Amino acid sequence: MMEIGLIIAIAVMLFPPTELPKLARTIARVYGQVRRTAEDFRNSVLDDEDLREPIDEIKGAYNEARFEVRDAERKARQQLAKAQMELRMATARRIAAEREAKAKEEAGVGTGAGSATEPAANSITPSSIGPASSSEEEPPKDGPVAGSDPRVIAARRSGAYTPRVAVDPANEQQQQDDEAREGVA
Repeated sequence: MMEIGLIIAIAVMLFPPTELPKLARTIARVYGQVRRTAEDFRNSVLDDEDLREPIDEIKGAYNEARFEVRDAERKARQQLAKAQMELRMATARRIAAEREAKAKEEAGVGTGAGSATEPAANSITPSSIGPASSSEEEPPKDGPVAGSDPRVIAARRSGAYTPRVAVDPANEQQQQDDEAREGVA
C-alpha cells in the first residue's frame, strides 16, 4: 500500500496535475492491451494441437508412473506384513519347541533318567531342534499370533501361559452334538 502512495507522489511531482488524468488513461489502455495479448497467446498455445499432444503425453506418463509407484508401495506393504507374520509364527514355534524340550528335560530329570549335570539321552535341547517341520501344528491364523499380545508375553515369562489349541469349527460342532446326545441317553 505504501508503494502505491509513493508512486502517486512521484507522479504528482513529475507531471502537472492537468496531465495526470490523461497519463492514467494511457497507462490503463497499455495495461489492457498487454493483458489481452497475454490472454490471446495463452489461448493459442492451449488450442494448438501440436503443442497439446506433448502435454497430454506428459500427463499420461505422470499418471502411469504415479499408479506404478502406488502399486509397488502396496505390494511392498503386503510383503512386509507377510514377513512379519512369518517371523511371529517362527518365534511361536521356537518358543513352543523350547518349552517342550524343557518339559521333556524336566520329566527326564524327575524320573532319574539322567544326572543333574548330564541330560537324559532322549531329551531334546533347544539347540538340537532344527527348523519347524510342516507336521507341527501352527498357531491359529484367525487369532492373535504369539508375541503380539503383551499379556501373553507376561504370562509366558511368569510360566502361567497355556497355549490355545487350534480347533476346527466343524469338528467342534460335531463334538458338541456328540456330547449332547450322550447327555440325553
